[in-house]
Amino acid sequence: MNGIGISFPELVLRVTETRHTIFLFFNFLNVPDCVIHGVMKRPISIGFFGATGLVGRHLVKAVTEQSDYDLRLVVGSSQSEGRSYAQVWREKEAALAAHYGPIWTELSVPDSVQHLEVASFQALLDSDVDLIISSVPERVGAAEITLAESGKIVVSNSPHLRIDPRFPLVISPEELRFGAATTLVKVPNCAVIGITSALRPISKLLETSGSVIVGSTYQSLSGRGDAKYPIEKVRGNVYPLRNSPEAAERHISSELLRLFPALRFSISAYRVYVQTGHLIDIAIHHDGSLRLDALKQVWDENRDLGIRIDGRPGHPAPSDVLDSPNDMAVIIGNMSADPELNVIRFSIVLNNLIRGAAGTLISVGTGIIRHLHG
Repeated sequence: MNGIGISFPELVLRVTETRHTIFLFFNFLNVPDCVIHGVMKRPISIGFFGATGLVGRHLVKAVTEQSDYDLRLVVGSSQSEGRSYAQVWREKEAALAAHYGPIWTELSVPDSVQHLEVASFQALLDSDVDLIISSVPERVGAAEITLAESGKIVVSNSPHLRIDPRFPLVISPEELRFGAATTLVKVPNCAVIGITSALRPISKLLETSGSVIVGSTYQSLSGRGDAKYPIEKVRGNVYPLRNSPEAAERHISSELLRLFPALRFSISAYRVYVQTGHLIDIAIHHDGSLRLDALKQVWDENRDLGIRIDGRPGHPAPSDVLDSPNDMAVIIGNMSADPELNVIRFSIVLNNLIRGAAGTLISVGTGIIRHLHG
């Protein structure tokens, strides 16, 4: 296979409506979609809720690198309201670099947002933006309901309401069935996005083979956002999250069960001392009828969904996504099959800040807006 990944700044969305389903197509030419297909009639106006957080900063950087979006407002906490957005950004990045040391590379502030001030929540509520993208903590998630009830389109990766069946939980716009609840759409945990990307194409094979999926997630420090671990817990260490306040295993398991109700999961979560890139190790325990070659064939047929197979020894690894910081690919490799124990194993790697957060949020939001106003 070639080494082409899916880079978010080069990702162009061509959204086609068929029976109320949105299909996402990837264009590897760095040419605006409005030029090629005539679909994008005007830039999508966006407001960001949680813009001062780590995911929020990556969201802002992503949209400023494209001409298809019009960034109108950035909203953070009440403590940052009215302050220079660029100054808040630099302070938070500097704090992370000072805390974690040389493993942390600061994200630079785009020139196009140097003039922005952090707006109030009320300003966002009163705005006429096409789309609000939210990356707020769970404790603030209830404010998203206020935005949605006002008629705003909100796409969110806040843990708040992710498992509530009233609201769609998706990793791509093609999964949406548009209805009354479409004003608030949830995107899963970053690890769940990686697992779902790998399992969805093979889900029927897993269901018919009585599979139980055991997953161990090795999550980078950036998955914690601006909240900093005590350095002695993570430096040179693998930090178990099972009994921590994050409840990562509960979140991941409950979201996977919502997305795959016919399957069973056992999930472990660990934090590792790298800045970016989640590695997830999967063991599929089955009834003896599942074949690794069949899984490889299905994955190979779904490269257009961002799946990339890496057959090299020692890969995939978090460093694979660091080389391409805007990579939207989900990399699958390190595969093996044990016919005596009826276990198939493989590893998944994704950029947790791009495919696992910013890129997926923007692609889902873009799909909704193009469906409603395209």
